[in-house]
Amino acid sequence: MSELLTKYKEVVNNPPQAGMVLRTLSGRLAELTIQVDGDKPPFVFGRVYISEVMNKDLGWYLREADDDNQMGWRCVLMTKARREALTRCEIIDESIMIRALRVVRLSESGKSLLCEVEEYGCSESC
Repeated sequence: MSELLTKYKEVVNNPPQAGMVLRTLSGRLAELTIQVDGDKPPFVFGRVYISEVMNKDLGWYLREADDDNQMGWRCVLMTKARREALTRCEIIDESIMIRALRVVRLSESGKSLLCEVEEYGCSESC
């Protein structure tokens, strides 16, 4: 058990790094929320968290939906990635579905991860 606790502490203290690909723990699609504020470009984001189940799957995962749980890191799509995702994916109830994100870097504020879509979850046409 102490090995798992050590690994858990290591994961908690090290946020996802540039190049890391993030997927849901279940393998299902992740929902990214779209927020529109006046004349500003849309803000598209999801959230990553650490599974609380202490087993071999310990690591960072995309939430399947933004459930107002503020735990974890916010993953924000960068400008070019946002444009492409909003063009390629169907928008349903102010959200889009993707399969995986790739971390590009930490935001300047240090509070969010800037990401690109690694794998789309929409139909074959996208």
